[in-house]
Amino acid sequence: MDEAEMGALWQETLDRMIHKLTRKVNALTSLWHDIRVTGMASKNRLERTEDHVDRLLKEMYVGEEAIRQRVVATIKHLSGEIIELSEQLGLPATLPEPDLTVLQQENAVRTKAAELKLLKSQRKKEFRSLHPEEADLTAELRASPCVLPPPTPIP
Repeated sequence: MDEAEMGALWQETLDRMIHKLTRKVNALTSLWHDIRVTGMASKNRLERTEDHVDRLLKEMYVGEEAIRQRVVATIKHLSGEIIELSEQLGLPATLPEPDLTVLQQENAVRTKAAELKLLKSQRKKEFRSLHPEEADLTAELRASPCVLPPPTPIP
């Protein structure tokens, strides 16, 4: 989705939200009128409604910001793991491009870290499987060399 489409979608959503909020506030004021809540009491309830909506939006923002911060922290942590694992494996550390979205970066570092962990595990497994063979070869090298009889002259 390009910027123009995103802007149009954002505006449509905002318009729908404003329409719904207006309808609900009108319904509340109509209800208050029906039960004879008028004057300052009506004004106070309307202000309380505004405070509720404002508080809800602030809480949503705080929650979304906390999620963003956790994702950024995860990216930093996994990037550190990628660098460490790459050094251990003797590979160049490749991190995601900074122009990706935060969620795309997180996905990229999760995938890369998982690949490197798997490669490290496979190398450890291969090392363990080669260890007995290495021990056998080392033992053979420590064995007495094969002694050949001195050469005999050719008649």
